[in-house]
Formats: sequence, structure tokens, C-alpha cells
Amino acid sequence: MLTRRLYTLPLHSFITTRYVLTSLLLALCAAVLLPMERTFAQSNSTVCEPVQGLGEVWELSTRHYPDRFRCLPPGSLPIRPYKHSPGTGWELDSLENALVDDGRLTILYVHGNFMERNNARDRVLIVNRYLQAKAKEPYRLMMLSWPSEREPHPLRDVYENAQSAESQALVVAQILERLGNQSRVSILGFSFGARAVTGGLHFASGGSVPGFSSPLLYPASNQLSSYRVAFVAPAVDRNWIAQGGKHALALDRVDGLINLYNSRDPILRRFRFIDRLSSPVAAGFAGFLGGPGLETFGAPRATQPLNASKRIEQYDCGGLIGTTHSERSYYGECPYFGKVVDHLLWNDASIANTSITNTSITNDVIETDANTISNHD
Repeated sequence: MLTRRLYTLPLHSFITTRYVLTSLLLALCAAVLLPMERTFAQSNSTVCEPVQGLGEVWELSTRHYPDRFRCLPPGSLPIRPYKHSPGTGWELDSLENALVDDGRLTILYVHGNFMERNNARDRVLIVNRYLQAKAKEPYRLMMLSWPSEREPHPLRDVYENAQSAESQALVVAQILERLGNQSRVSILGFSFGARAVTGGLHFASGGSVPGFSSPLLYPASNQLSSYRVAFVAPAVDRNWIAQGGKHALALDRVDGLINLYNSRDPILRRFRFIDRLSSPVAAGFAGFLGGPGLETFGAPRATQPLNASKRIEQYDCGGLIGTTHSERSYYGECPYFGKVVDHLLWNDASIANTSITNTSITNDVIETDANTISNHD
């Protein structure tokens, strides 16, 4: 029936319809092909090359090494170094080239839990983009890539990776010792990565931890570096850097510390289950307590903003990033990560001589007076 009706249409209708369809087809081709032609013309006239920027990116991998250990041979680092080049990707290099003192600012990044190797590599490149956006001088960004893959038994894996992160503190300490003659070194730790950082700083300052053998060859007093440290959602007991804490010497040679935490973090809210005997509170959920300048402030399990310290800045990002433990949410949605970037790059004046209050962010207001700030669970 439909076919019969079509044949009964006037001839001029077929001509008009065919003309319209042909015009539409030609317009579509022009819309697609002309921009392509312009693109090809531009590409022929301009050669696009990868931009190196001011940052040099390295992966220092310990993924080939046992995930848990209590000692390291003195002077021996179980690291396979890979250098990233924009044009060729990741290539095996030498540790001497990675740790060379060539005047660059050195930044060490330690990633968190449940990170496959490729994910960790992608993450350090993301960190590098934030650094490049504010860098004023050449720097070397090195990621400690440690065995933290997700296993079939997640609860058991959390306990094991927490122990693995503490073992990595021995590696961090040796890296810091190798960098001992460099005047400026920055360290960024996320989640479980912060456990390796506080432990490494503690060992590097001559500290000890029961059950672990410090791998350092030289006394801490011979090391000249001063450190800028930043933590994002640190999965660390908030009392560990306090006097008498597990990593009490962690800040002995730290120029300044910035800690971004989230009092709405659904993962770190349950951090107490990581040790049922002590029921710790995570510094990534409630901020550090008992550090230099904070010895007498705060209840052990409180989530209220902490009082001022000359060397420590802490910011609760929960009001903006919400109920998440996402590292990328901190980077993209918490405005205080910009302060972290400047801090790591040494762009700002030393905070060691200024009095800093802790800050909490709500959805519609930013307060800086420690007496008027309120957190919201």
C-alpha cells in the first residue's frame, strides 16, 4: 500500500525531495571535511612536540621487593628507578641519576592504598600537572611506588598494606639520607603513604621503632636537608608525631607541615578498627594532635579544629568534598590544596616564623578563627 502511494506522488515532489536530501548531504560533508582540512593544513605548518616543562618525573619502585620487611641492608636501596619522558613514556634508568644533586628542588610523593602500578603512574603525572601550573623553577618529582595492589580479601589486605606502608618507612629514610646534602626537599603523602613518610622522617632524625632496624649509615646531625611536608587524608594515628608517639621525631627537621583532612571521610571514620587495642583516630579524619606547638591541645578523639601552631597548618576539607576518601577530590575540590602545592614548591615564605590557625570549610563560609569554627559530620 505504501509503495503504491509513493508511485502516485507527482514527479515534482520526488525532484524536490531529492534536491533537499542532496543539499543536506553536501552541507554535512562540508561541516565534517572543511575543519579536517584546516586541521591538516595547520598540522603541516606547525610541528607539535611534547612539552617537558619544569618538572622531571621519576618512579622509584619497590614492587619487586617483599611487601613487608623489618630491616634493609645499610646503604642498599631496593629500588628500580624509571624516568618518565613525554615522548617515550617510562624507561628504566639509574638510581644515581634519580637522586643526583643538580640544584633542582626535590619532591618525594608516596601514594596510598589499593594502587596498581599503572594507576600509581597516572596519579603521579596528575600531581605533576598541579605542580607545573605553579612551578617557578626546575624540580624533580619522585614517586615511591610500593606494593599496594588490591587483593581478593579486602579487610585482610588493609591490615597487610598498613604493615607494608610502615616497612616502606625504611626506604623513605634511606632516600632522605641519600638526599641529605640537598638544601630543599619536599614530601607529599596520601592515606597509607603518610605512614611511610612519618616513619621515614622519624628514622631520618635518628629515631627508632620497636621491631624495626634503622638502615641509616650516618648520624642525623650530618644531614643538611630541611623538609617541607604535606599530607592528604593521612591514614596515620593522630598521636604518632606527639611527644612519646611512635614517630615522635618525625618533625624534628621539618620546616613546615600542611595536613588536609576530612571529618566526613567514610573510610577513615572506621580507622579505629585497624588496631582494636588502641582504637586510633586517623589524622586524616580529625587532624594531628600533640605535635610541636600542639602538645596540650585537643581531646584525643575530637574532630574540632586544632589550635594554632608555628609549624603546622591543618584544614578540614569535608565541607566541600563531602563524604569521600578520594585523593583526586582533595586536589580538584579543596581550595587548600593550592596552599599545599605552593608549600611543596617553596613558593611561599617560610611558615616557621608565622602563627597559623587551623581552618574548617563549610559549604558557604570559610572561617579562620579557631574559636568560631565548627565542624559538621
